[in-house]
Amino acid sequence: MTKREAAEIETQNDLVKSVEHLLADVQDESLDSLRDGSQTVSRTLARFASILVVLSRQTKQESDKNLQMQKTIRNLTWALLVLTFLLAIPPVVGVIEKYIKTTPDNIPASHENQTQPN
Repeated sequence: MTKREAAEIETQNDLVKSVEHLLADVQDESLDSLRDGSQTVSRTLARFASILVVLSRQTKQESDKNLQMQKTIRNLTWALLVLTFLLAIPPVVGVIEKYIKTTPDNIPASHENQTQPN
């Protein structure tokens, strides 16, 4: 197995681990006293990079959910606005009809013949 193949397998293994497990791996790598210092630092950085990738993917998923929720709320707001407008039409029409019926120009003839009280 080449170094690259080993790295790809290790990467795939890391990407399915939880953040907590990766953090434990970082601690484990940093405490490995069997390697020299530069190898320990390199392995620790590689595990830390895995944590960053996993967190980045989780953040992307949450961001996508948030954007979908915002779109749903926007659509519901528009639907509420349209429904409010539709529900306001009958009362407004009723008021207009009542106003038209009671204006002096539209008073029925039976009301015009009534005598005014003194």
